[in-house]
Amino acid sequence: MAMFPVNAGISELRGVVLIIKEAGGSISISQLDDESELDIDSLLPLVEACKMLGLATVADGIITLTSEGQQLSMKNFADMVSKRLASIEPFSSAISVLRASNRALQTSELASLLLSRGIMLHGDFETGRLLLKSMLLKWAVRTELLDYNAEADSWSLSKRTY
Repeated sequence: MAMFPVNAGISELRGVVLIIKEAGGSISISQLDDESELDIDSLLPLVEACKMLGLATVADGIITLTSEGQQLSMKNFADMVSKRLASIEPFSSAISVLRASNRALQTSELASLLLSRGIMLHGDFETGRLLLKSMLLKWAVRTELLDYNAEADSWSLSKRTY
């Protein structure tokens, strides 16, 4: 099962898509590396995220936006990305666990339940829990898949996900 890149950020992904759009919808990864001013270790997870979200394809070192990638904008970002995220790990399993529990779950409990399903973001549970929280805040909350209660450190399905 493919896992969404832990260190891919929304703003960086939007920036990469914008650079590719400005290049006419297709660019070599080496040219994207130069133009994005990101190091390759930061760029490659973003390229992988673009592929997983159906925003781009990569062949022979060239990244090309799909029609969805070409249509991506600030206005439709949450709608377009949330549909794809819901089918990618760890988001799909988090949604499934929350749906089955029918209640809000604290981050530690959600991380434990995901671990029982084989979803592990890091070999160390505490580090994995922190990475999960970061990913869910960065992607699932911002795309309105999940709601987060900071006071209780708990997660629930958003109205969009019901």
